[in-house]
Amino acid sequence: MVLFCFAFGVFPACWGVAQEVYTAPEVVVSASETDAAFTDPEGGLAAQAAVLPGVVLDAQGGPGGQGDLRIRGGAFSGAGLSVNGLSLGNAQTEHFNAELPLAATLFDEPFVLTGVEQALQAEGHLNGTVSLRLRPMAFCTEGEAGIGAYESGWLRGCTAQRVMTSASGGRLGVAAFGGYDRFNHVNDEDNDNEGVLGGGQVQWLRGDVQADAVAGYREKSFGARGYYGVHPDYPADEKTKDFLLLGSLRQGTEEKYTEGSAAYRDFNDDYRLELPTSLYHNEHRTRTVSAQVGGRKPFSDWAGGVWRLSADQEELTSESLGDHRRSHAALTLIPEVRLKAWCFAAGVRQEWFEREEPAMLPQVSVQWEGVYGQLVELAWSRTVRQPSYTELNYESPASLGQEGLDNQFADTLELHWKLARDVWSLEIGPFARETRDTVDWVRPTEASTRWLAENVGTVRALGADGSAVWMVREDLRLRADGMWMSQSDNADIYASRYALDYMRVLVRVHAQWQVTHRVDCAFSQGYRLQAENPMRGHGDEQWLAALRLGVRLPGCRDVRLVLSVENLWDDDFEEFPGQATATGRRVYAGVTAVF
Repeated sequence: MVLFCFAFGVFPACWGVAQEVYTAPEVVVSASETDAAFTDPEGGLAAQAAVLPGVVLDAQGGPGGQGDLRIRGGAFSGAGLSVNGLSLGNAQTEHFNAELPLAATLFDEPFVLTGVEQALQAEGHLNGTVSLRLRPMAFCTEGEAGIGAYESGWLRGCTAQRVMTSASGGRLGVAAFGGYDRFNHVNDEDNDNEGVLGGGQVQWLRGDVQADAVAGYREKSFGARGYYGVHPDYPADEKTKDFLLLGSLRQGTEEKYTEGSAAYRDFNDDYRLELPTSLYHNEHRTRTVSAQVGGRKPFSDWAGGVWRLSADQEELTSESLGDHRRSHAALTLIPEVRLKAWCFAAGVRQEWFEREEPAMLPQVSVQWEGVYGQLVELAWSRTVRQPSYTELNYESPASLGQEGLDNQFADTLELHWKLARDVWSLEIGPFARETRDTVDWVRPTEASTRWLAENVGTVRALGADGSAVWMVREDLRLRADGMWMSQSDNADIYASRYALDYMRVLVRVHAQWQVTHRVDCAFSQGYRLQAENPMRGHGDEQWLAALRLGVRLPGCRDVRLVLSVENLWDDDFEEFPGQATATGRRVYAGVTAVF
């Protein structure tokens, strides 16, 4: 992790916002802008998501490479992002579920949705989703530049300007963003990462109405030696091109609203692997059209409900995976009854798949909201996931997919307890999860030479996650989060790469201190214990730490210099079994400015 990224330059008041995220009576456990900077010099959305409680980003190649989101210890295939209620995944391979070609500054702070809350608020994923919402524009211009180890560096900027203000108080704004970054020798001498990002946004805001149109393009290339289970003796590289056009409209408040969003996405993935006698080459193009409309409607003081209708179509063109097209639609209906401090919700999410059996997914929750910011919720939910085309059709020297894999189902029982005070908050969430027809990449025997996509059957998990925030003083903030999980299965395999290679313990502590009005510092320490895996070297424990020092220039409070150290203890834990650690200890320096 590194302590400096794009988020530090968002707004002049970002330090104050970061300190005020957790306020009574509502408990909000989310990533602050400063916390996001603690994660990734790339400064992207995955960096912000990675500091959320219960969320981990397993990186193949460090900043600018490829990263997998895990929510509550589940496999990367069960986690992803949603924007304004619309799920944005990747039908080719969920390895890119954590990526969007948009700047992080366009969004409010992200938060995690699981269980029934996911069905209520967004089109989600099997285990959960990191929910993103486009924020009202703040009209300013900002820029950032940085340098790091091995001649790495980045240059980014964005601007938002008011175009028109109507007599009724509405405002029309436009924004543009762009950036370039390069990170060299991330985990091998020839694994260098380079990327460009650009796009724009138009927003209309009046009262409780917000309409957005945003377009973004990101192109990146990264060395992929040793990735995806391939032997590190073979050089490899990968290039992706990602274009997204998204529009959304929302009217109302949290208690009563109607919203809709639609998107078109064109994703190209070009992977090359140099074998001793030949070149293995895969090129894929995935085009997705998706839309959703929904809302919350109160019928009286004590009754109401949430509804959502969505549809999407995915089209894949690939010489290696084949040409495929599939469609999917879903309808969510969840009535709610409120009796004083109690709220009862019980409904269903019905999903239809082209050429496959439909799925009925029950959703039930009971919530009690007490005084002094206390909230208790018990919920049970069911979700479903279609296998990716990589799991179904891939064939390479290191991996082999399997046709005919069934859809994967997950049942989750969870209890949430939240408590907030003026200067501290606490959240605890025990959960039990059972997934059926679980798809994983495995080595069936010790003699196996390839990772195979297989149905490993039913997997049961019992765990708990939680977080705590304490404002010790106005200038000192402490945050801690963690997770524990135990998992059981009947799979007869030698080794797992994802689903059965789960995280048993995660503990992270973050301290943030405003030393003076010009100087601030932060320190992060994490501990991770992974399940035993015969393919993993360097042990099953990770101790990941980072340190940051920031200084605002005299007479110019909106210009800030930052020095940071990533992977402070030079930990060599293998986030993926048998694969070299993403990056060693690195030092970065940068400057941000807001005008």
